[in-house]
Amino acid sequence: MRPDQYYESEEFKELLSRYESAQRDEHSCYFDGDEFVDLSDYFLDNDNAQEALNVIDQGLSQHPDDEQLILVRAGVLVFLRRFDEAQQIVDSLNPEANYDVKYLQAQLYYAVDYDIEKADALFHEWVKDVEKEWNYNPSNNKPDAWYDDDDEDEPADKDESETQIRDAYIHVMMSYVELAGIDHEKVLRQWINDYLDRFKPLGEYDNDLAIADICRDENYVDLVVDIYTKLLDYDPYISRGWTVLAAAQYVEGQIDEAINSVEFALAIDANDVDALLTKANCMYTKGQFKDALQNYLKYRELTESHTEDHYIAYCYIHLEMLEEAKMFLDSAIEYNKTLEDAPNEQKAWIYYEIAEGYSIINLATASMETINMALALQPDNVEFLLHKGSLYLWRGEIHECVDTFSRCLRLADDSPSILVDISGRFLAFEYYDAACSLLETALSYPPSKEFTCRNDIYALLSISKFHLNQIEEAQSYLRTACDVAPDSVKIVFRKYLPQYIADEDLYDHIISTLAIKGMND
Repeated sequence: MRPDQYYESEEFKELLSRYESAQRDEHSCYFDGDEFVDLSDYFLDNDNAQEALNVIDQGLSQHPDDEQLILVRAGVLVFLRRFDEAQQIVDSLNPEANYDVKYLQAQLYYAVDYDIEKADALFHEWVKDVEKEWNYNPSNNKPDAWYDDDDEDEPADKDESETQIRDAYIHVMMSYVELAGIDHEKVLRQWINDYLDRFKPLGEYDNDLAIADICRDENYVDLVVDIYTKLLDYDPYISRGWTVLAAAQYVEGQIDEAINSVEFALAIDANDVDALLTKANCMYTKGQFKDALQNYLKYRELTESHTEDHYIAYCYIHLEMLEEAKMFLDSAIEYNKTLEDAPNEQKAWIYYEIAEGYSIINLATASMETINMALALQPDNVEFLLHKGSLYLWRGEIHECVDTFSRCLRLADDSPSILVDISGRFLAFEYYDAACSLLETALSYPPSKEFTCRNDIYALLSISKFHLNQIEEAQSYLRTACDVAPDSVKIVFRKYLPQYIADEDLYDHIISTLAIKGMND
């Protein structure tokens, strides 16, 4: 019987009632050692470790030599991070007499000594001891791999044995999660993968869901996808399983797969708000803004939440419904102001996204006010300052623009990539001389793995030189750009190019097109 099932049984409810009544009346009540352990486990499972310790201490006052109670006390002390007291208990016990001592010592090696190799080796020894206790032979994953202690010819309860071994794995994994003091990702992932390789099919036992929860809590999104795919293959009706899988697939960039999963989730519950949000995000990512908008709005209606208002605004922007876009940008600002407990970084980036939205719909003043809200929270954020500098350019306030972009350069340690970014903003507002000057400076920096946009400079210089009627230089830069960065050429010269054109035809097409139309028309 699973712990949660036992806690719901009449037997345990009567036990808990007797204990709580004794506590209220401040009188002692006799229990067996196992009953004290059950009560302690219950309080520990309900995040009340101090009461779990109180239970064990009462148990030891009645059964001072009960080794199981002593072991449980050490375990609760580890949970409470009272490691010195736990170590004293562990040192007093014989690991050969009770293999759970190894489990506690492994926890202490990890939590106190930060010796993950020593801890992991002892955890593996402990799991083998559990297997031996349950007469488990991992090489024979069949019912006759389990035998009763008293009669080797009589099969034991396979389900109970299987549950115990799987639980042993989970206990080790939870030790790494709950006692995290050093990086444990590599070893924890190995335990999870060993579990997945060893126990099949996934979903046959309830503790498989605990593995899924661990992966979700640790943000191992790739493993969440793998685990929930296996779980749903076994049982397509696991509660919220398709919703969780869809969200994980979306994060992993598996958009079509996420849409497929979210449709199963919505077929089970058409008002599953998490599924609706994932579907909206998928549609937005695919550029299907009408469908995205419908799902965002339904999510908003069901949850009365304004968390996605800035995305709703962007859907309206893409659908060229600018009045509605402004309304939701305004709403997003008011909502963001109410997020008192949210990290400043999170709030600042939302303000930034709203400011960009205002810019797109030509509301420069609103955009400036909003980017200033972002900068009030993160004054040295280069991305925010770049946007503010662009707004100054838009308003023709060149002195303020130069001051802002200069600050960006200082914050970015004169990174050549920032030079390219700033030059693109000058180019967008037709300040071609300034753009050329910055681009030529950036091009003087040598190639490096950090300077990923260096080849883009040739296309940007080419278009700038054409606008300045410096045709020979423009053609020279264009020829180089076509060789080293054809995709950048297609972006920069997109209004002069047909939708599909081969890379080898870029140069000739652009030159002939510009010669006919002229850049200054």
